[in-house]
Amino acid sequence: MKLIKYFYNVIKEFISFVNFFIQISSASKIILLLIFSLILVILETFTLSLVYNASSTILIDNFSSDNILLKYITSKFEISKEKLPLYLISILLAFVFIKNIFQIFVVIFKNSFFVGINAHVTKKVYKKFLLQNYNFFQKKKFYRIKFNNYSGYRFNDENN
Repeated sequence: MKLIKYFYNVIKEFISFVNFFIQISSASKIILLLIFSLILVILETFTLSLVYNASSTILIDNFSSDNILLKYITSKFEISKEKLPLYLISILLAFVFIKNIFQIFVVIFKNSFFVGINAHVTKKVYKKFLLQNYNFFQKKKFYRIKFNNYSGYRFNDENN
């Protein structure tokens, strides 16, 4: 029973966390961020497969004769087996360069997204403090404040 209650609380907290992000920023930015992250994972996987093919073509003499994809590429574009490693390494370097430029763009987008959220939360917390009356600051000890739900606060000991 405790385990079910624990999972219920975890799911409830996750939903409130997602709602918090949706309130602060538009849902399209979150979806765009998830799509960009998925594209980066796919590009990274493709890069790893290119590294394997390029290194195997250079190191193993009969690798291109065993690989169906490389057979198709060499016959379609009429590439000799001597120049195939050079072409594969050139494609790999170009692909890694394009992937890294896209990754820089995603990191900049992600950082601006989280900086905006941080600014919003900071502004909300400062606003709550500034709107309090003078007695609030005289009665409470600020080392006892705990921040809750990214925008609110509560005190450990309500008597102090």
